[in-house]
Amino acid sequence: TWVAANGQSMGVWVSHAVIDGEVWLTTTGNRSKTRAWKRDPRTSVVFSHPTMGSVTIVGTIDLHDNAEERTAFLTELFNRGGQPEELRELWMKHMDSEGRLVGPVKVKKYITFDQRKLVF
Repeated sequence: TWVAANGQSMGVWVSHAVIDGEVWLTTTGNRSKTRAWKRDPRTSVVFSHPTMGSVTIVGTIDLHDNAEERTAFLTELFNRGGQPEELRELWMKHMDSEGRLVGPVKVKKYITFDQRKLVF
């Protein structure tokens, strides 16, 4: 999530990867969320599991324009995606686009929901 210049909260799907125990996100320079995160880096990211529940990370995003970090992020994203190995080079070339930024979410708190505790 992010906050638009007019104060409206916004939320969209974002690609993520776990690198060295931190959740990293990606965006490109031409997106509204990128401009918003540069103005105000506060964010929240929700992950869910169909039988267990969800966790929300509340924190700030620290975006970088760093080729080594971008490659590490994209490699992790490709590896997790289950694509055939022969598509790796083409996929990496497509995703490593001009203006692509990556960075970790610096966690301030977690909000968890364990749906297994619901009583029916």
